[in-house]
Amino acid sequence: MRQLLQKHWFLVGLALAVLIGISADQYLLPVAKLSWLTSLIVFAVISMMAAPVPLELVRKTISRPWPAVLASLVNMGVLPLMGWGVAGWLPSDLAGGL
Repeated sequence: MRQLLQKHWFLVGLALAVLIGISADQYLLPVAKLSWLTSLIVFAVISMMAAPVPLELVRKTISRPWPAVLASLVNMGVLPLMGWGVAGWLPSDLAGGL
């Protein structure tokens, strides 16, 4: 069991967080309304995601930003327009999810 927890600690923690969030939602609602806490959590998550990125990769991306800019344009421009076009073919309850 200990070896399983050492290998899958993140999944166990994620499952516990989801279960606590679902079962104690009425108690956690005032905490969710604290904007400074939400900003702090987002900052912590983004920092932890960026921590394993090698510094050389960051330098390379800064020196040649066009692939990242193109990916951002596709993600924030082209794909929403495609979703908007596809939404016309879907039933209204599904189209709202796009």
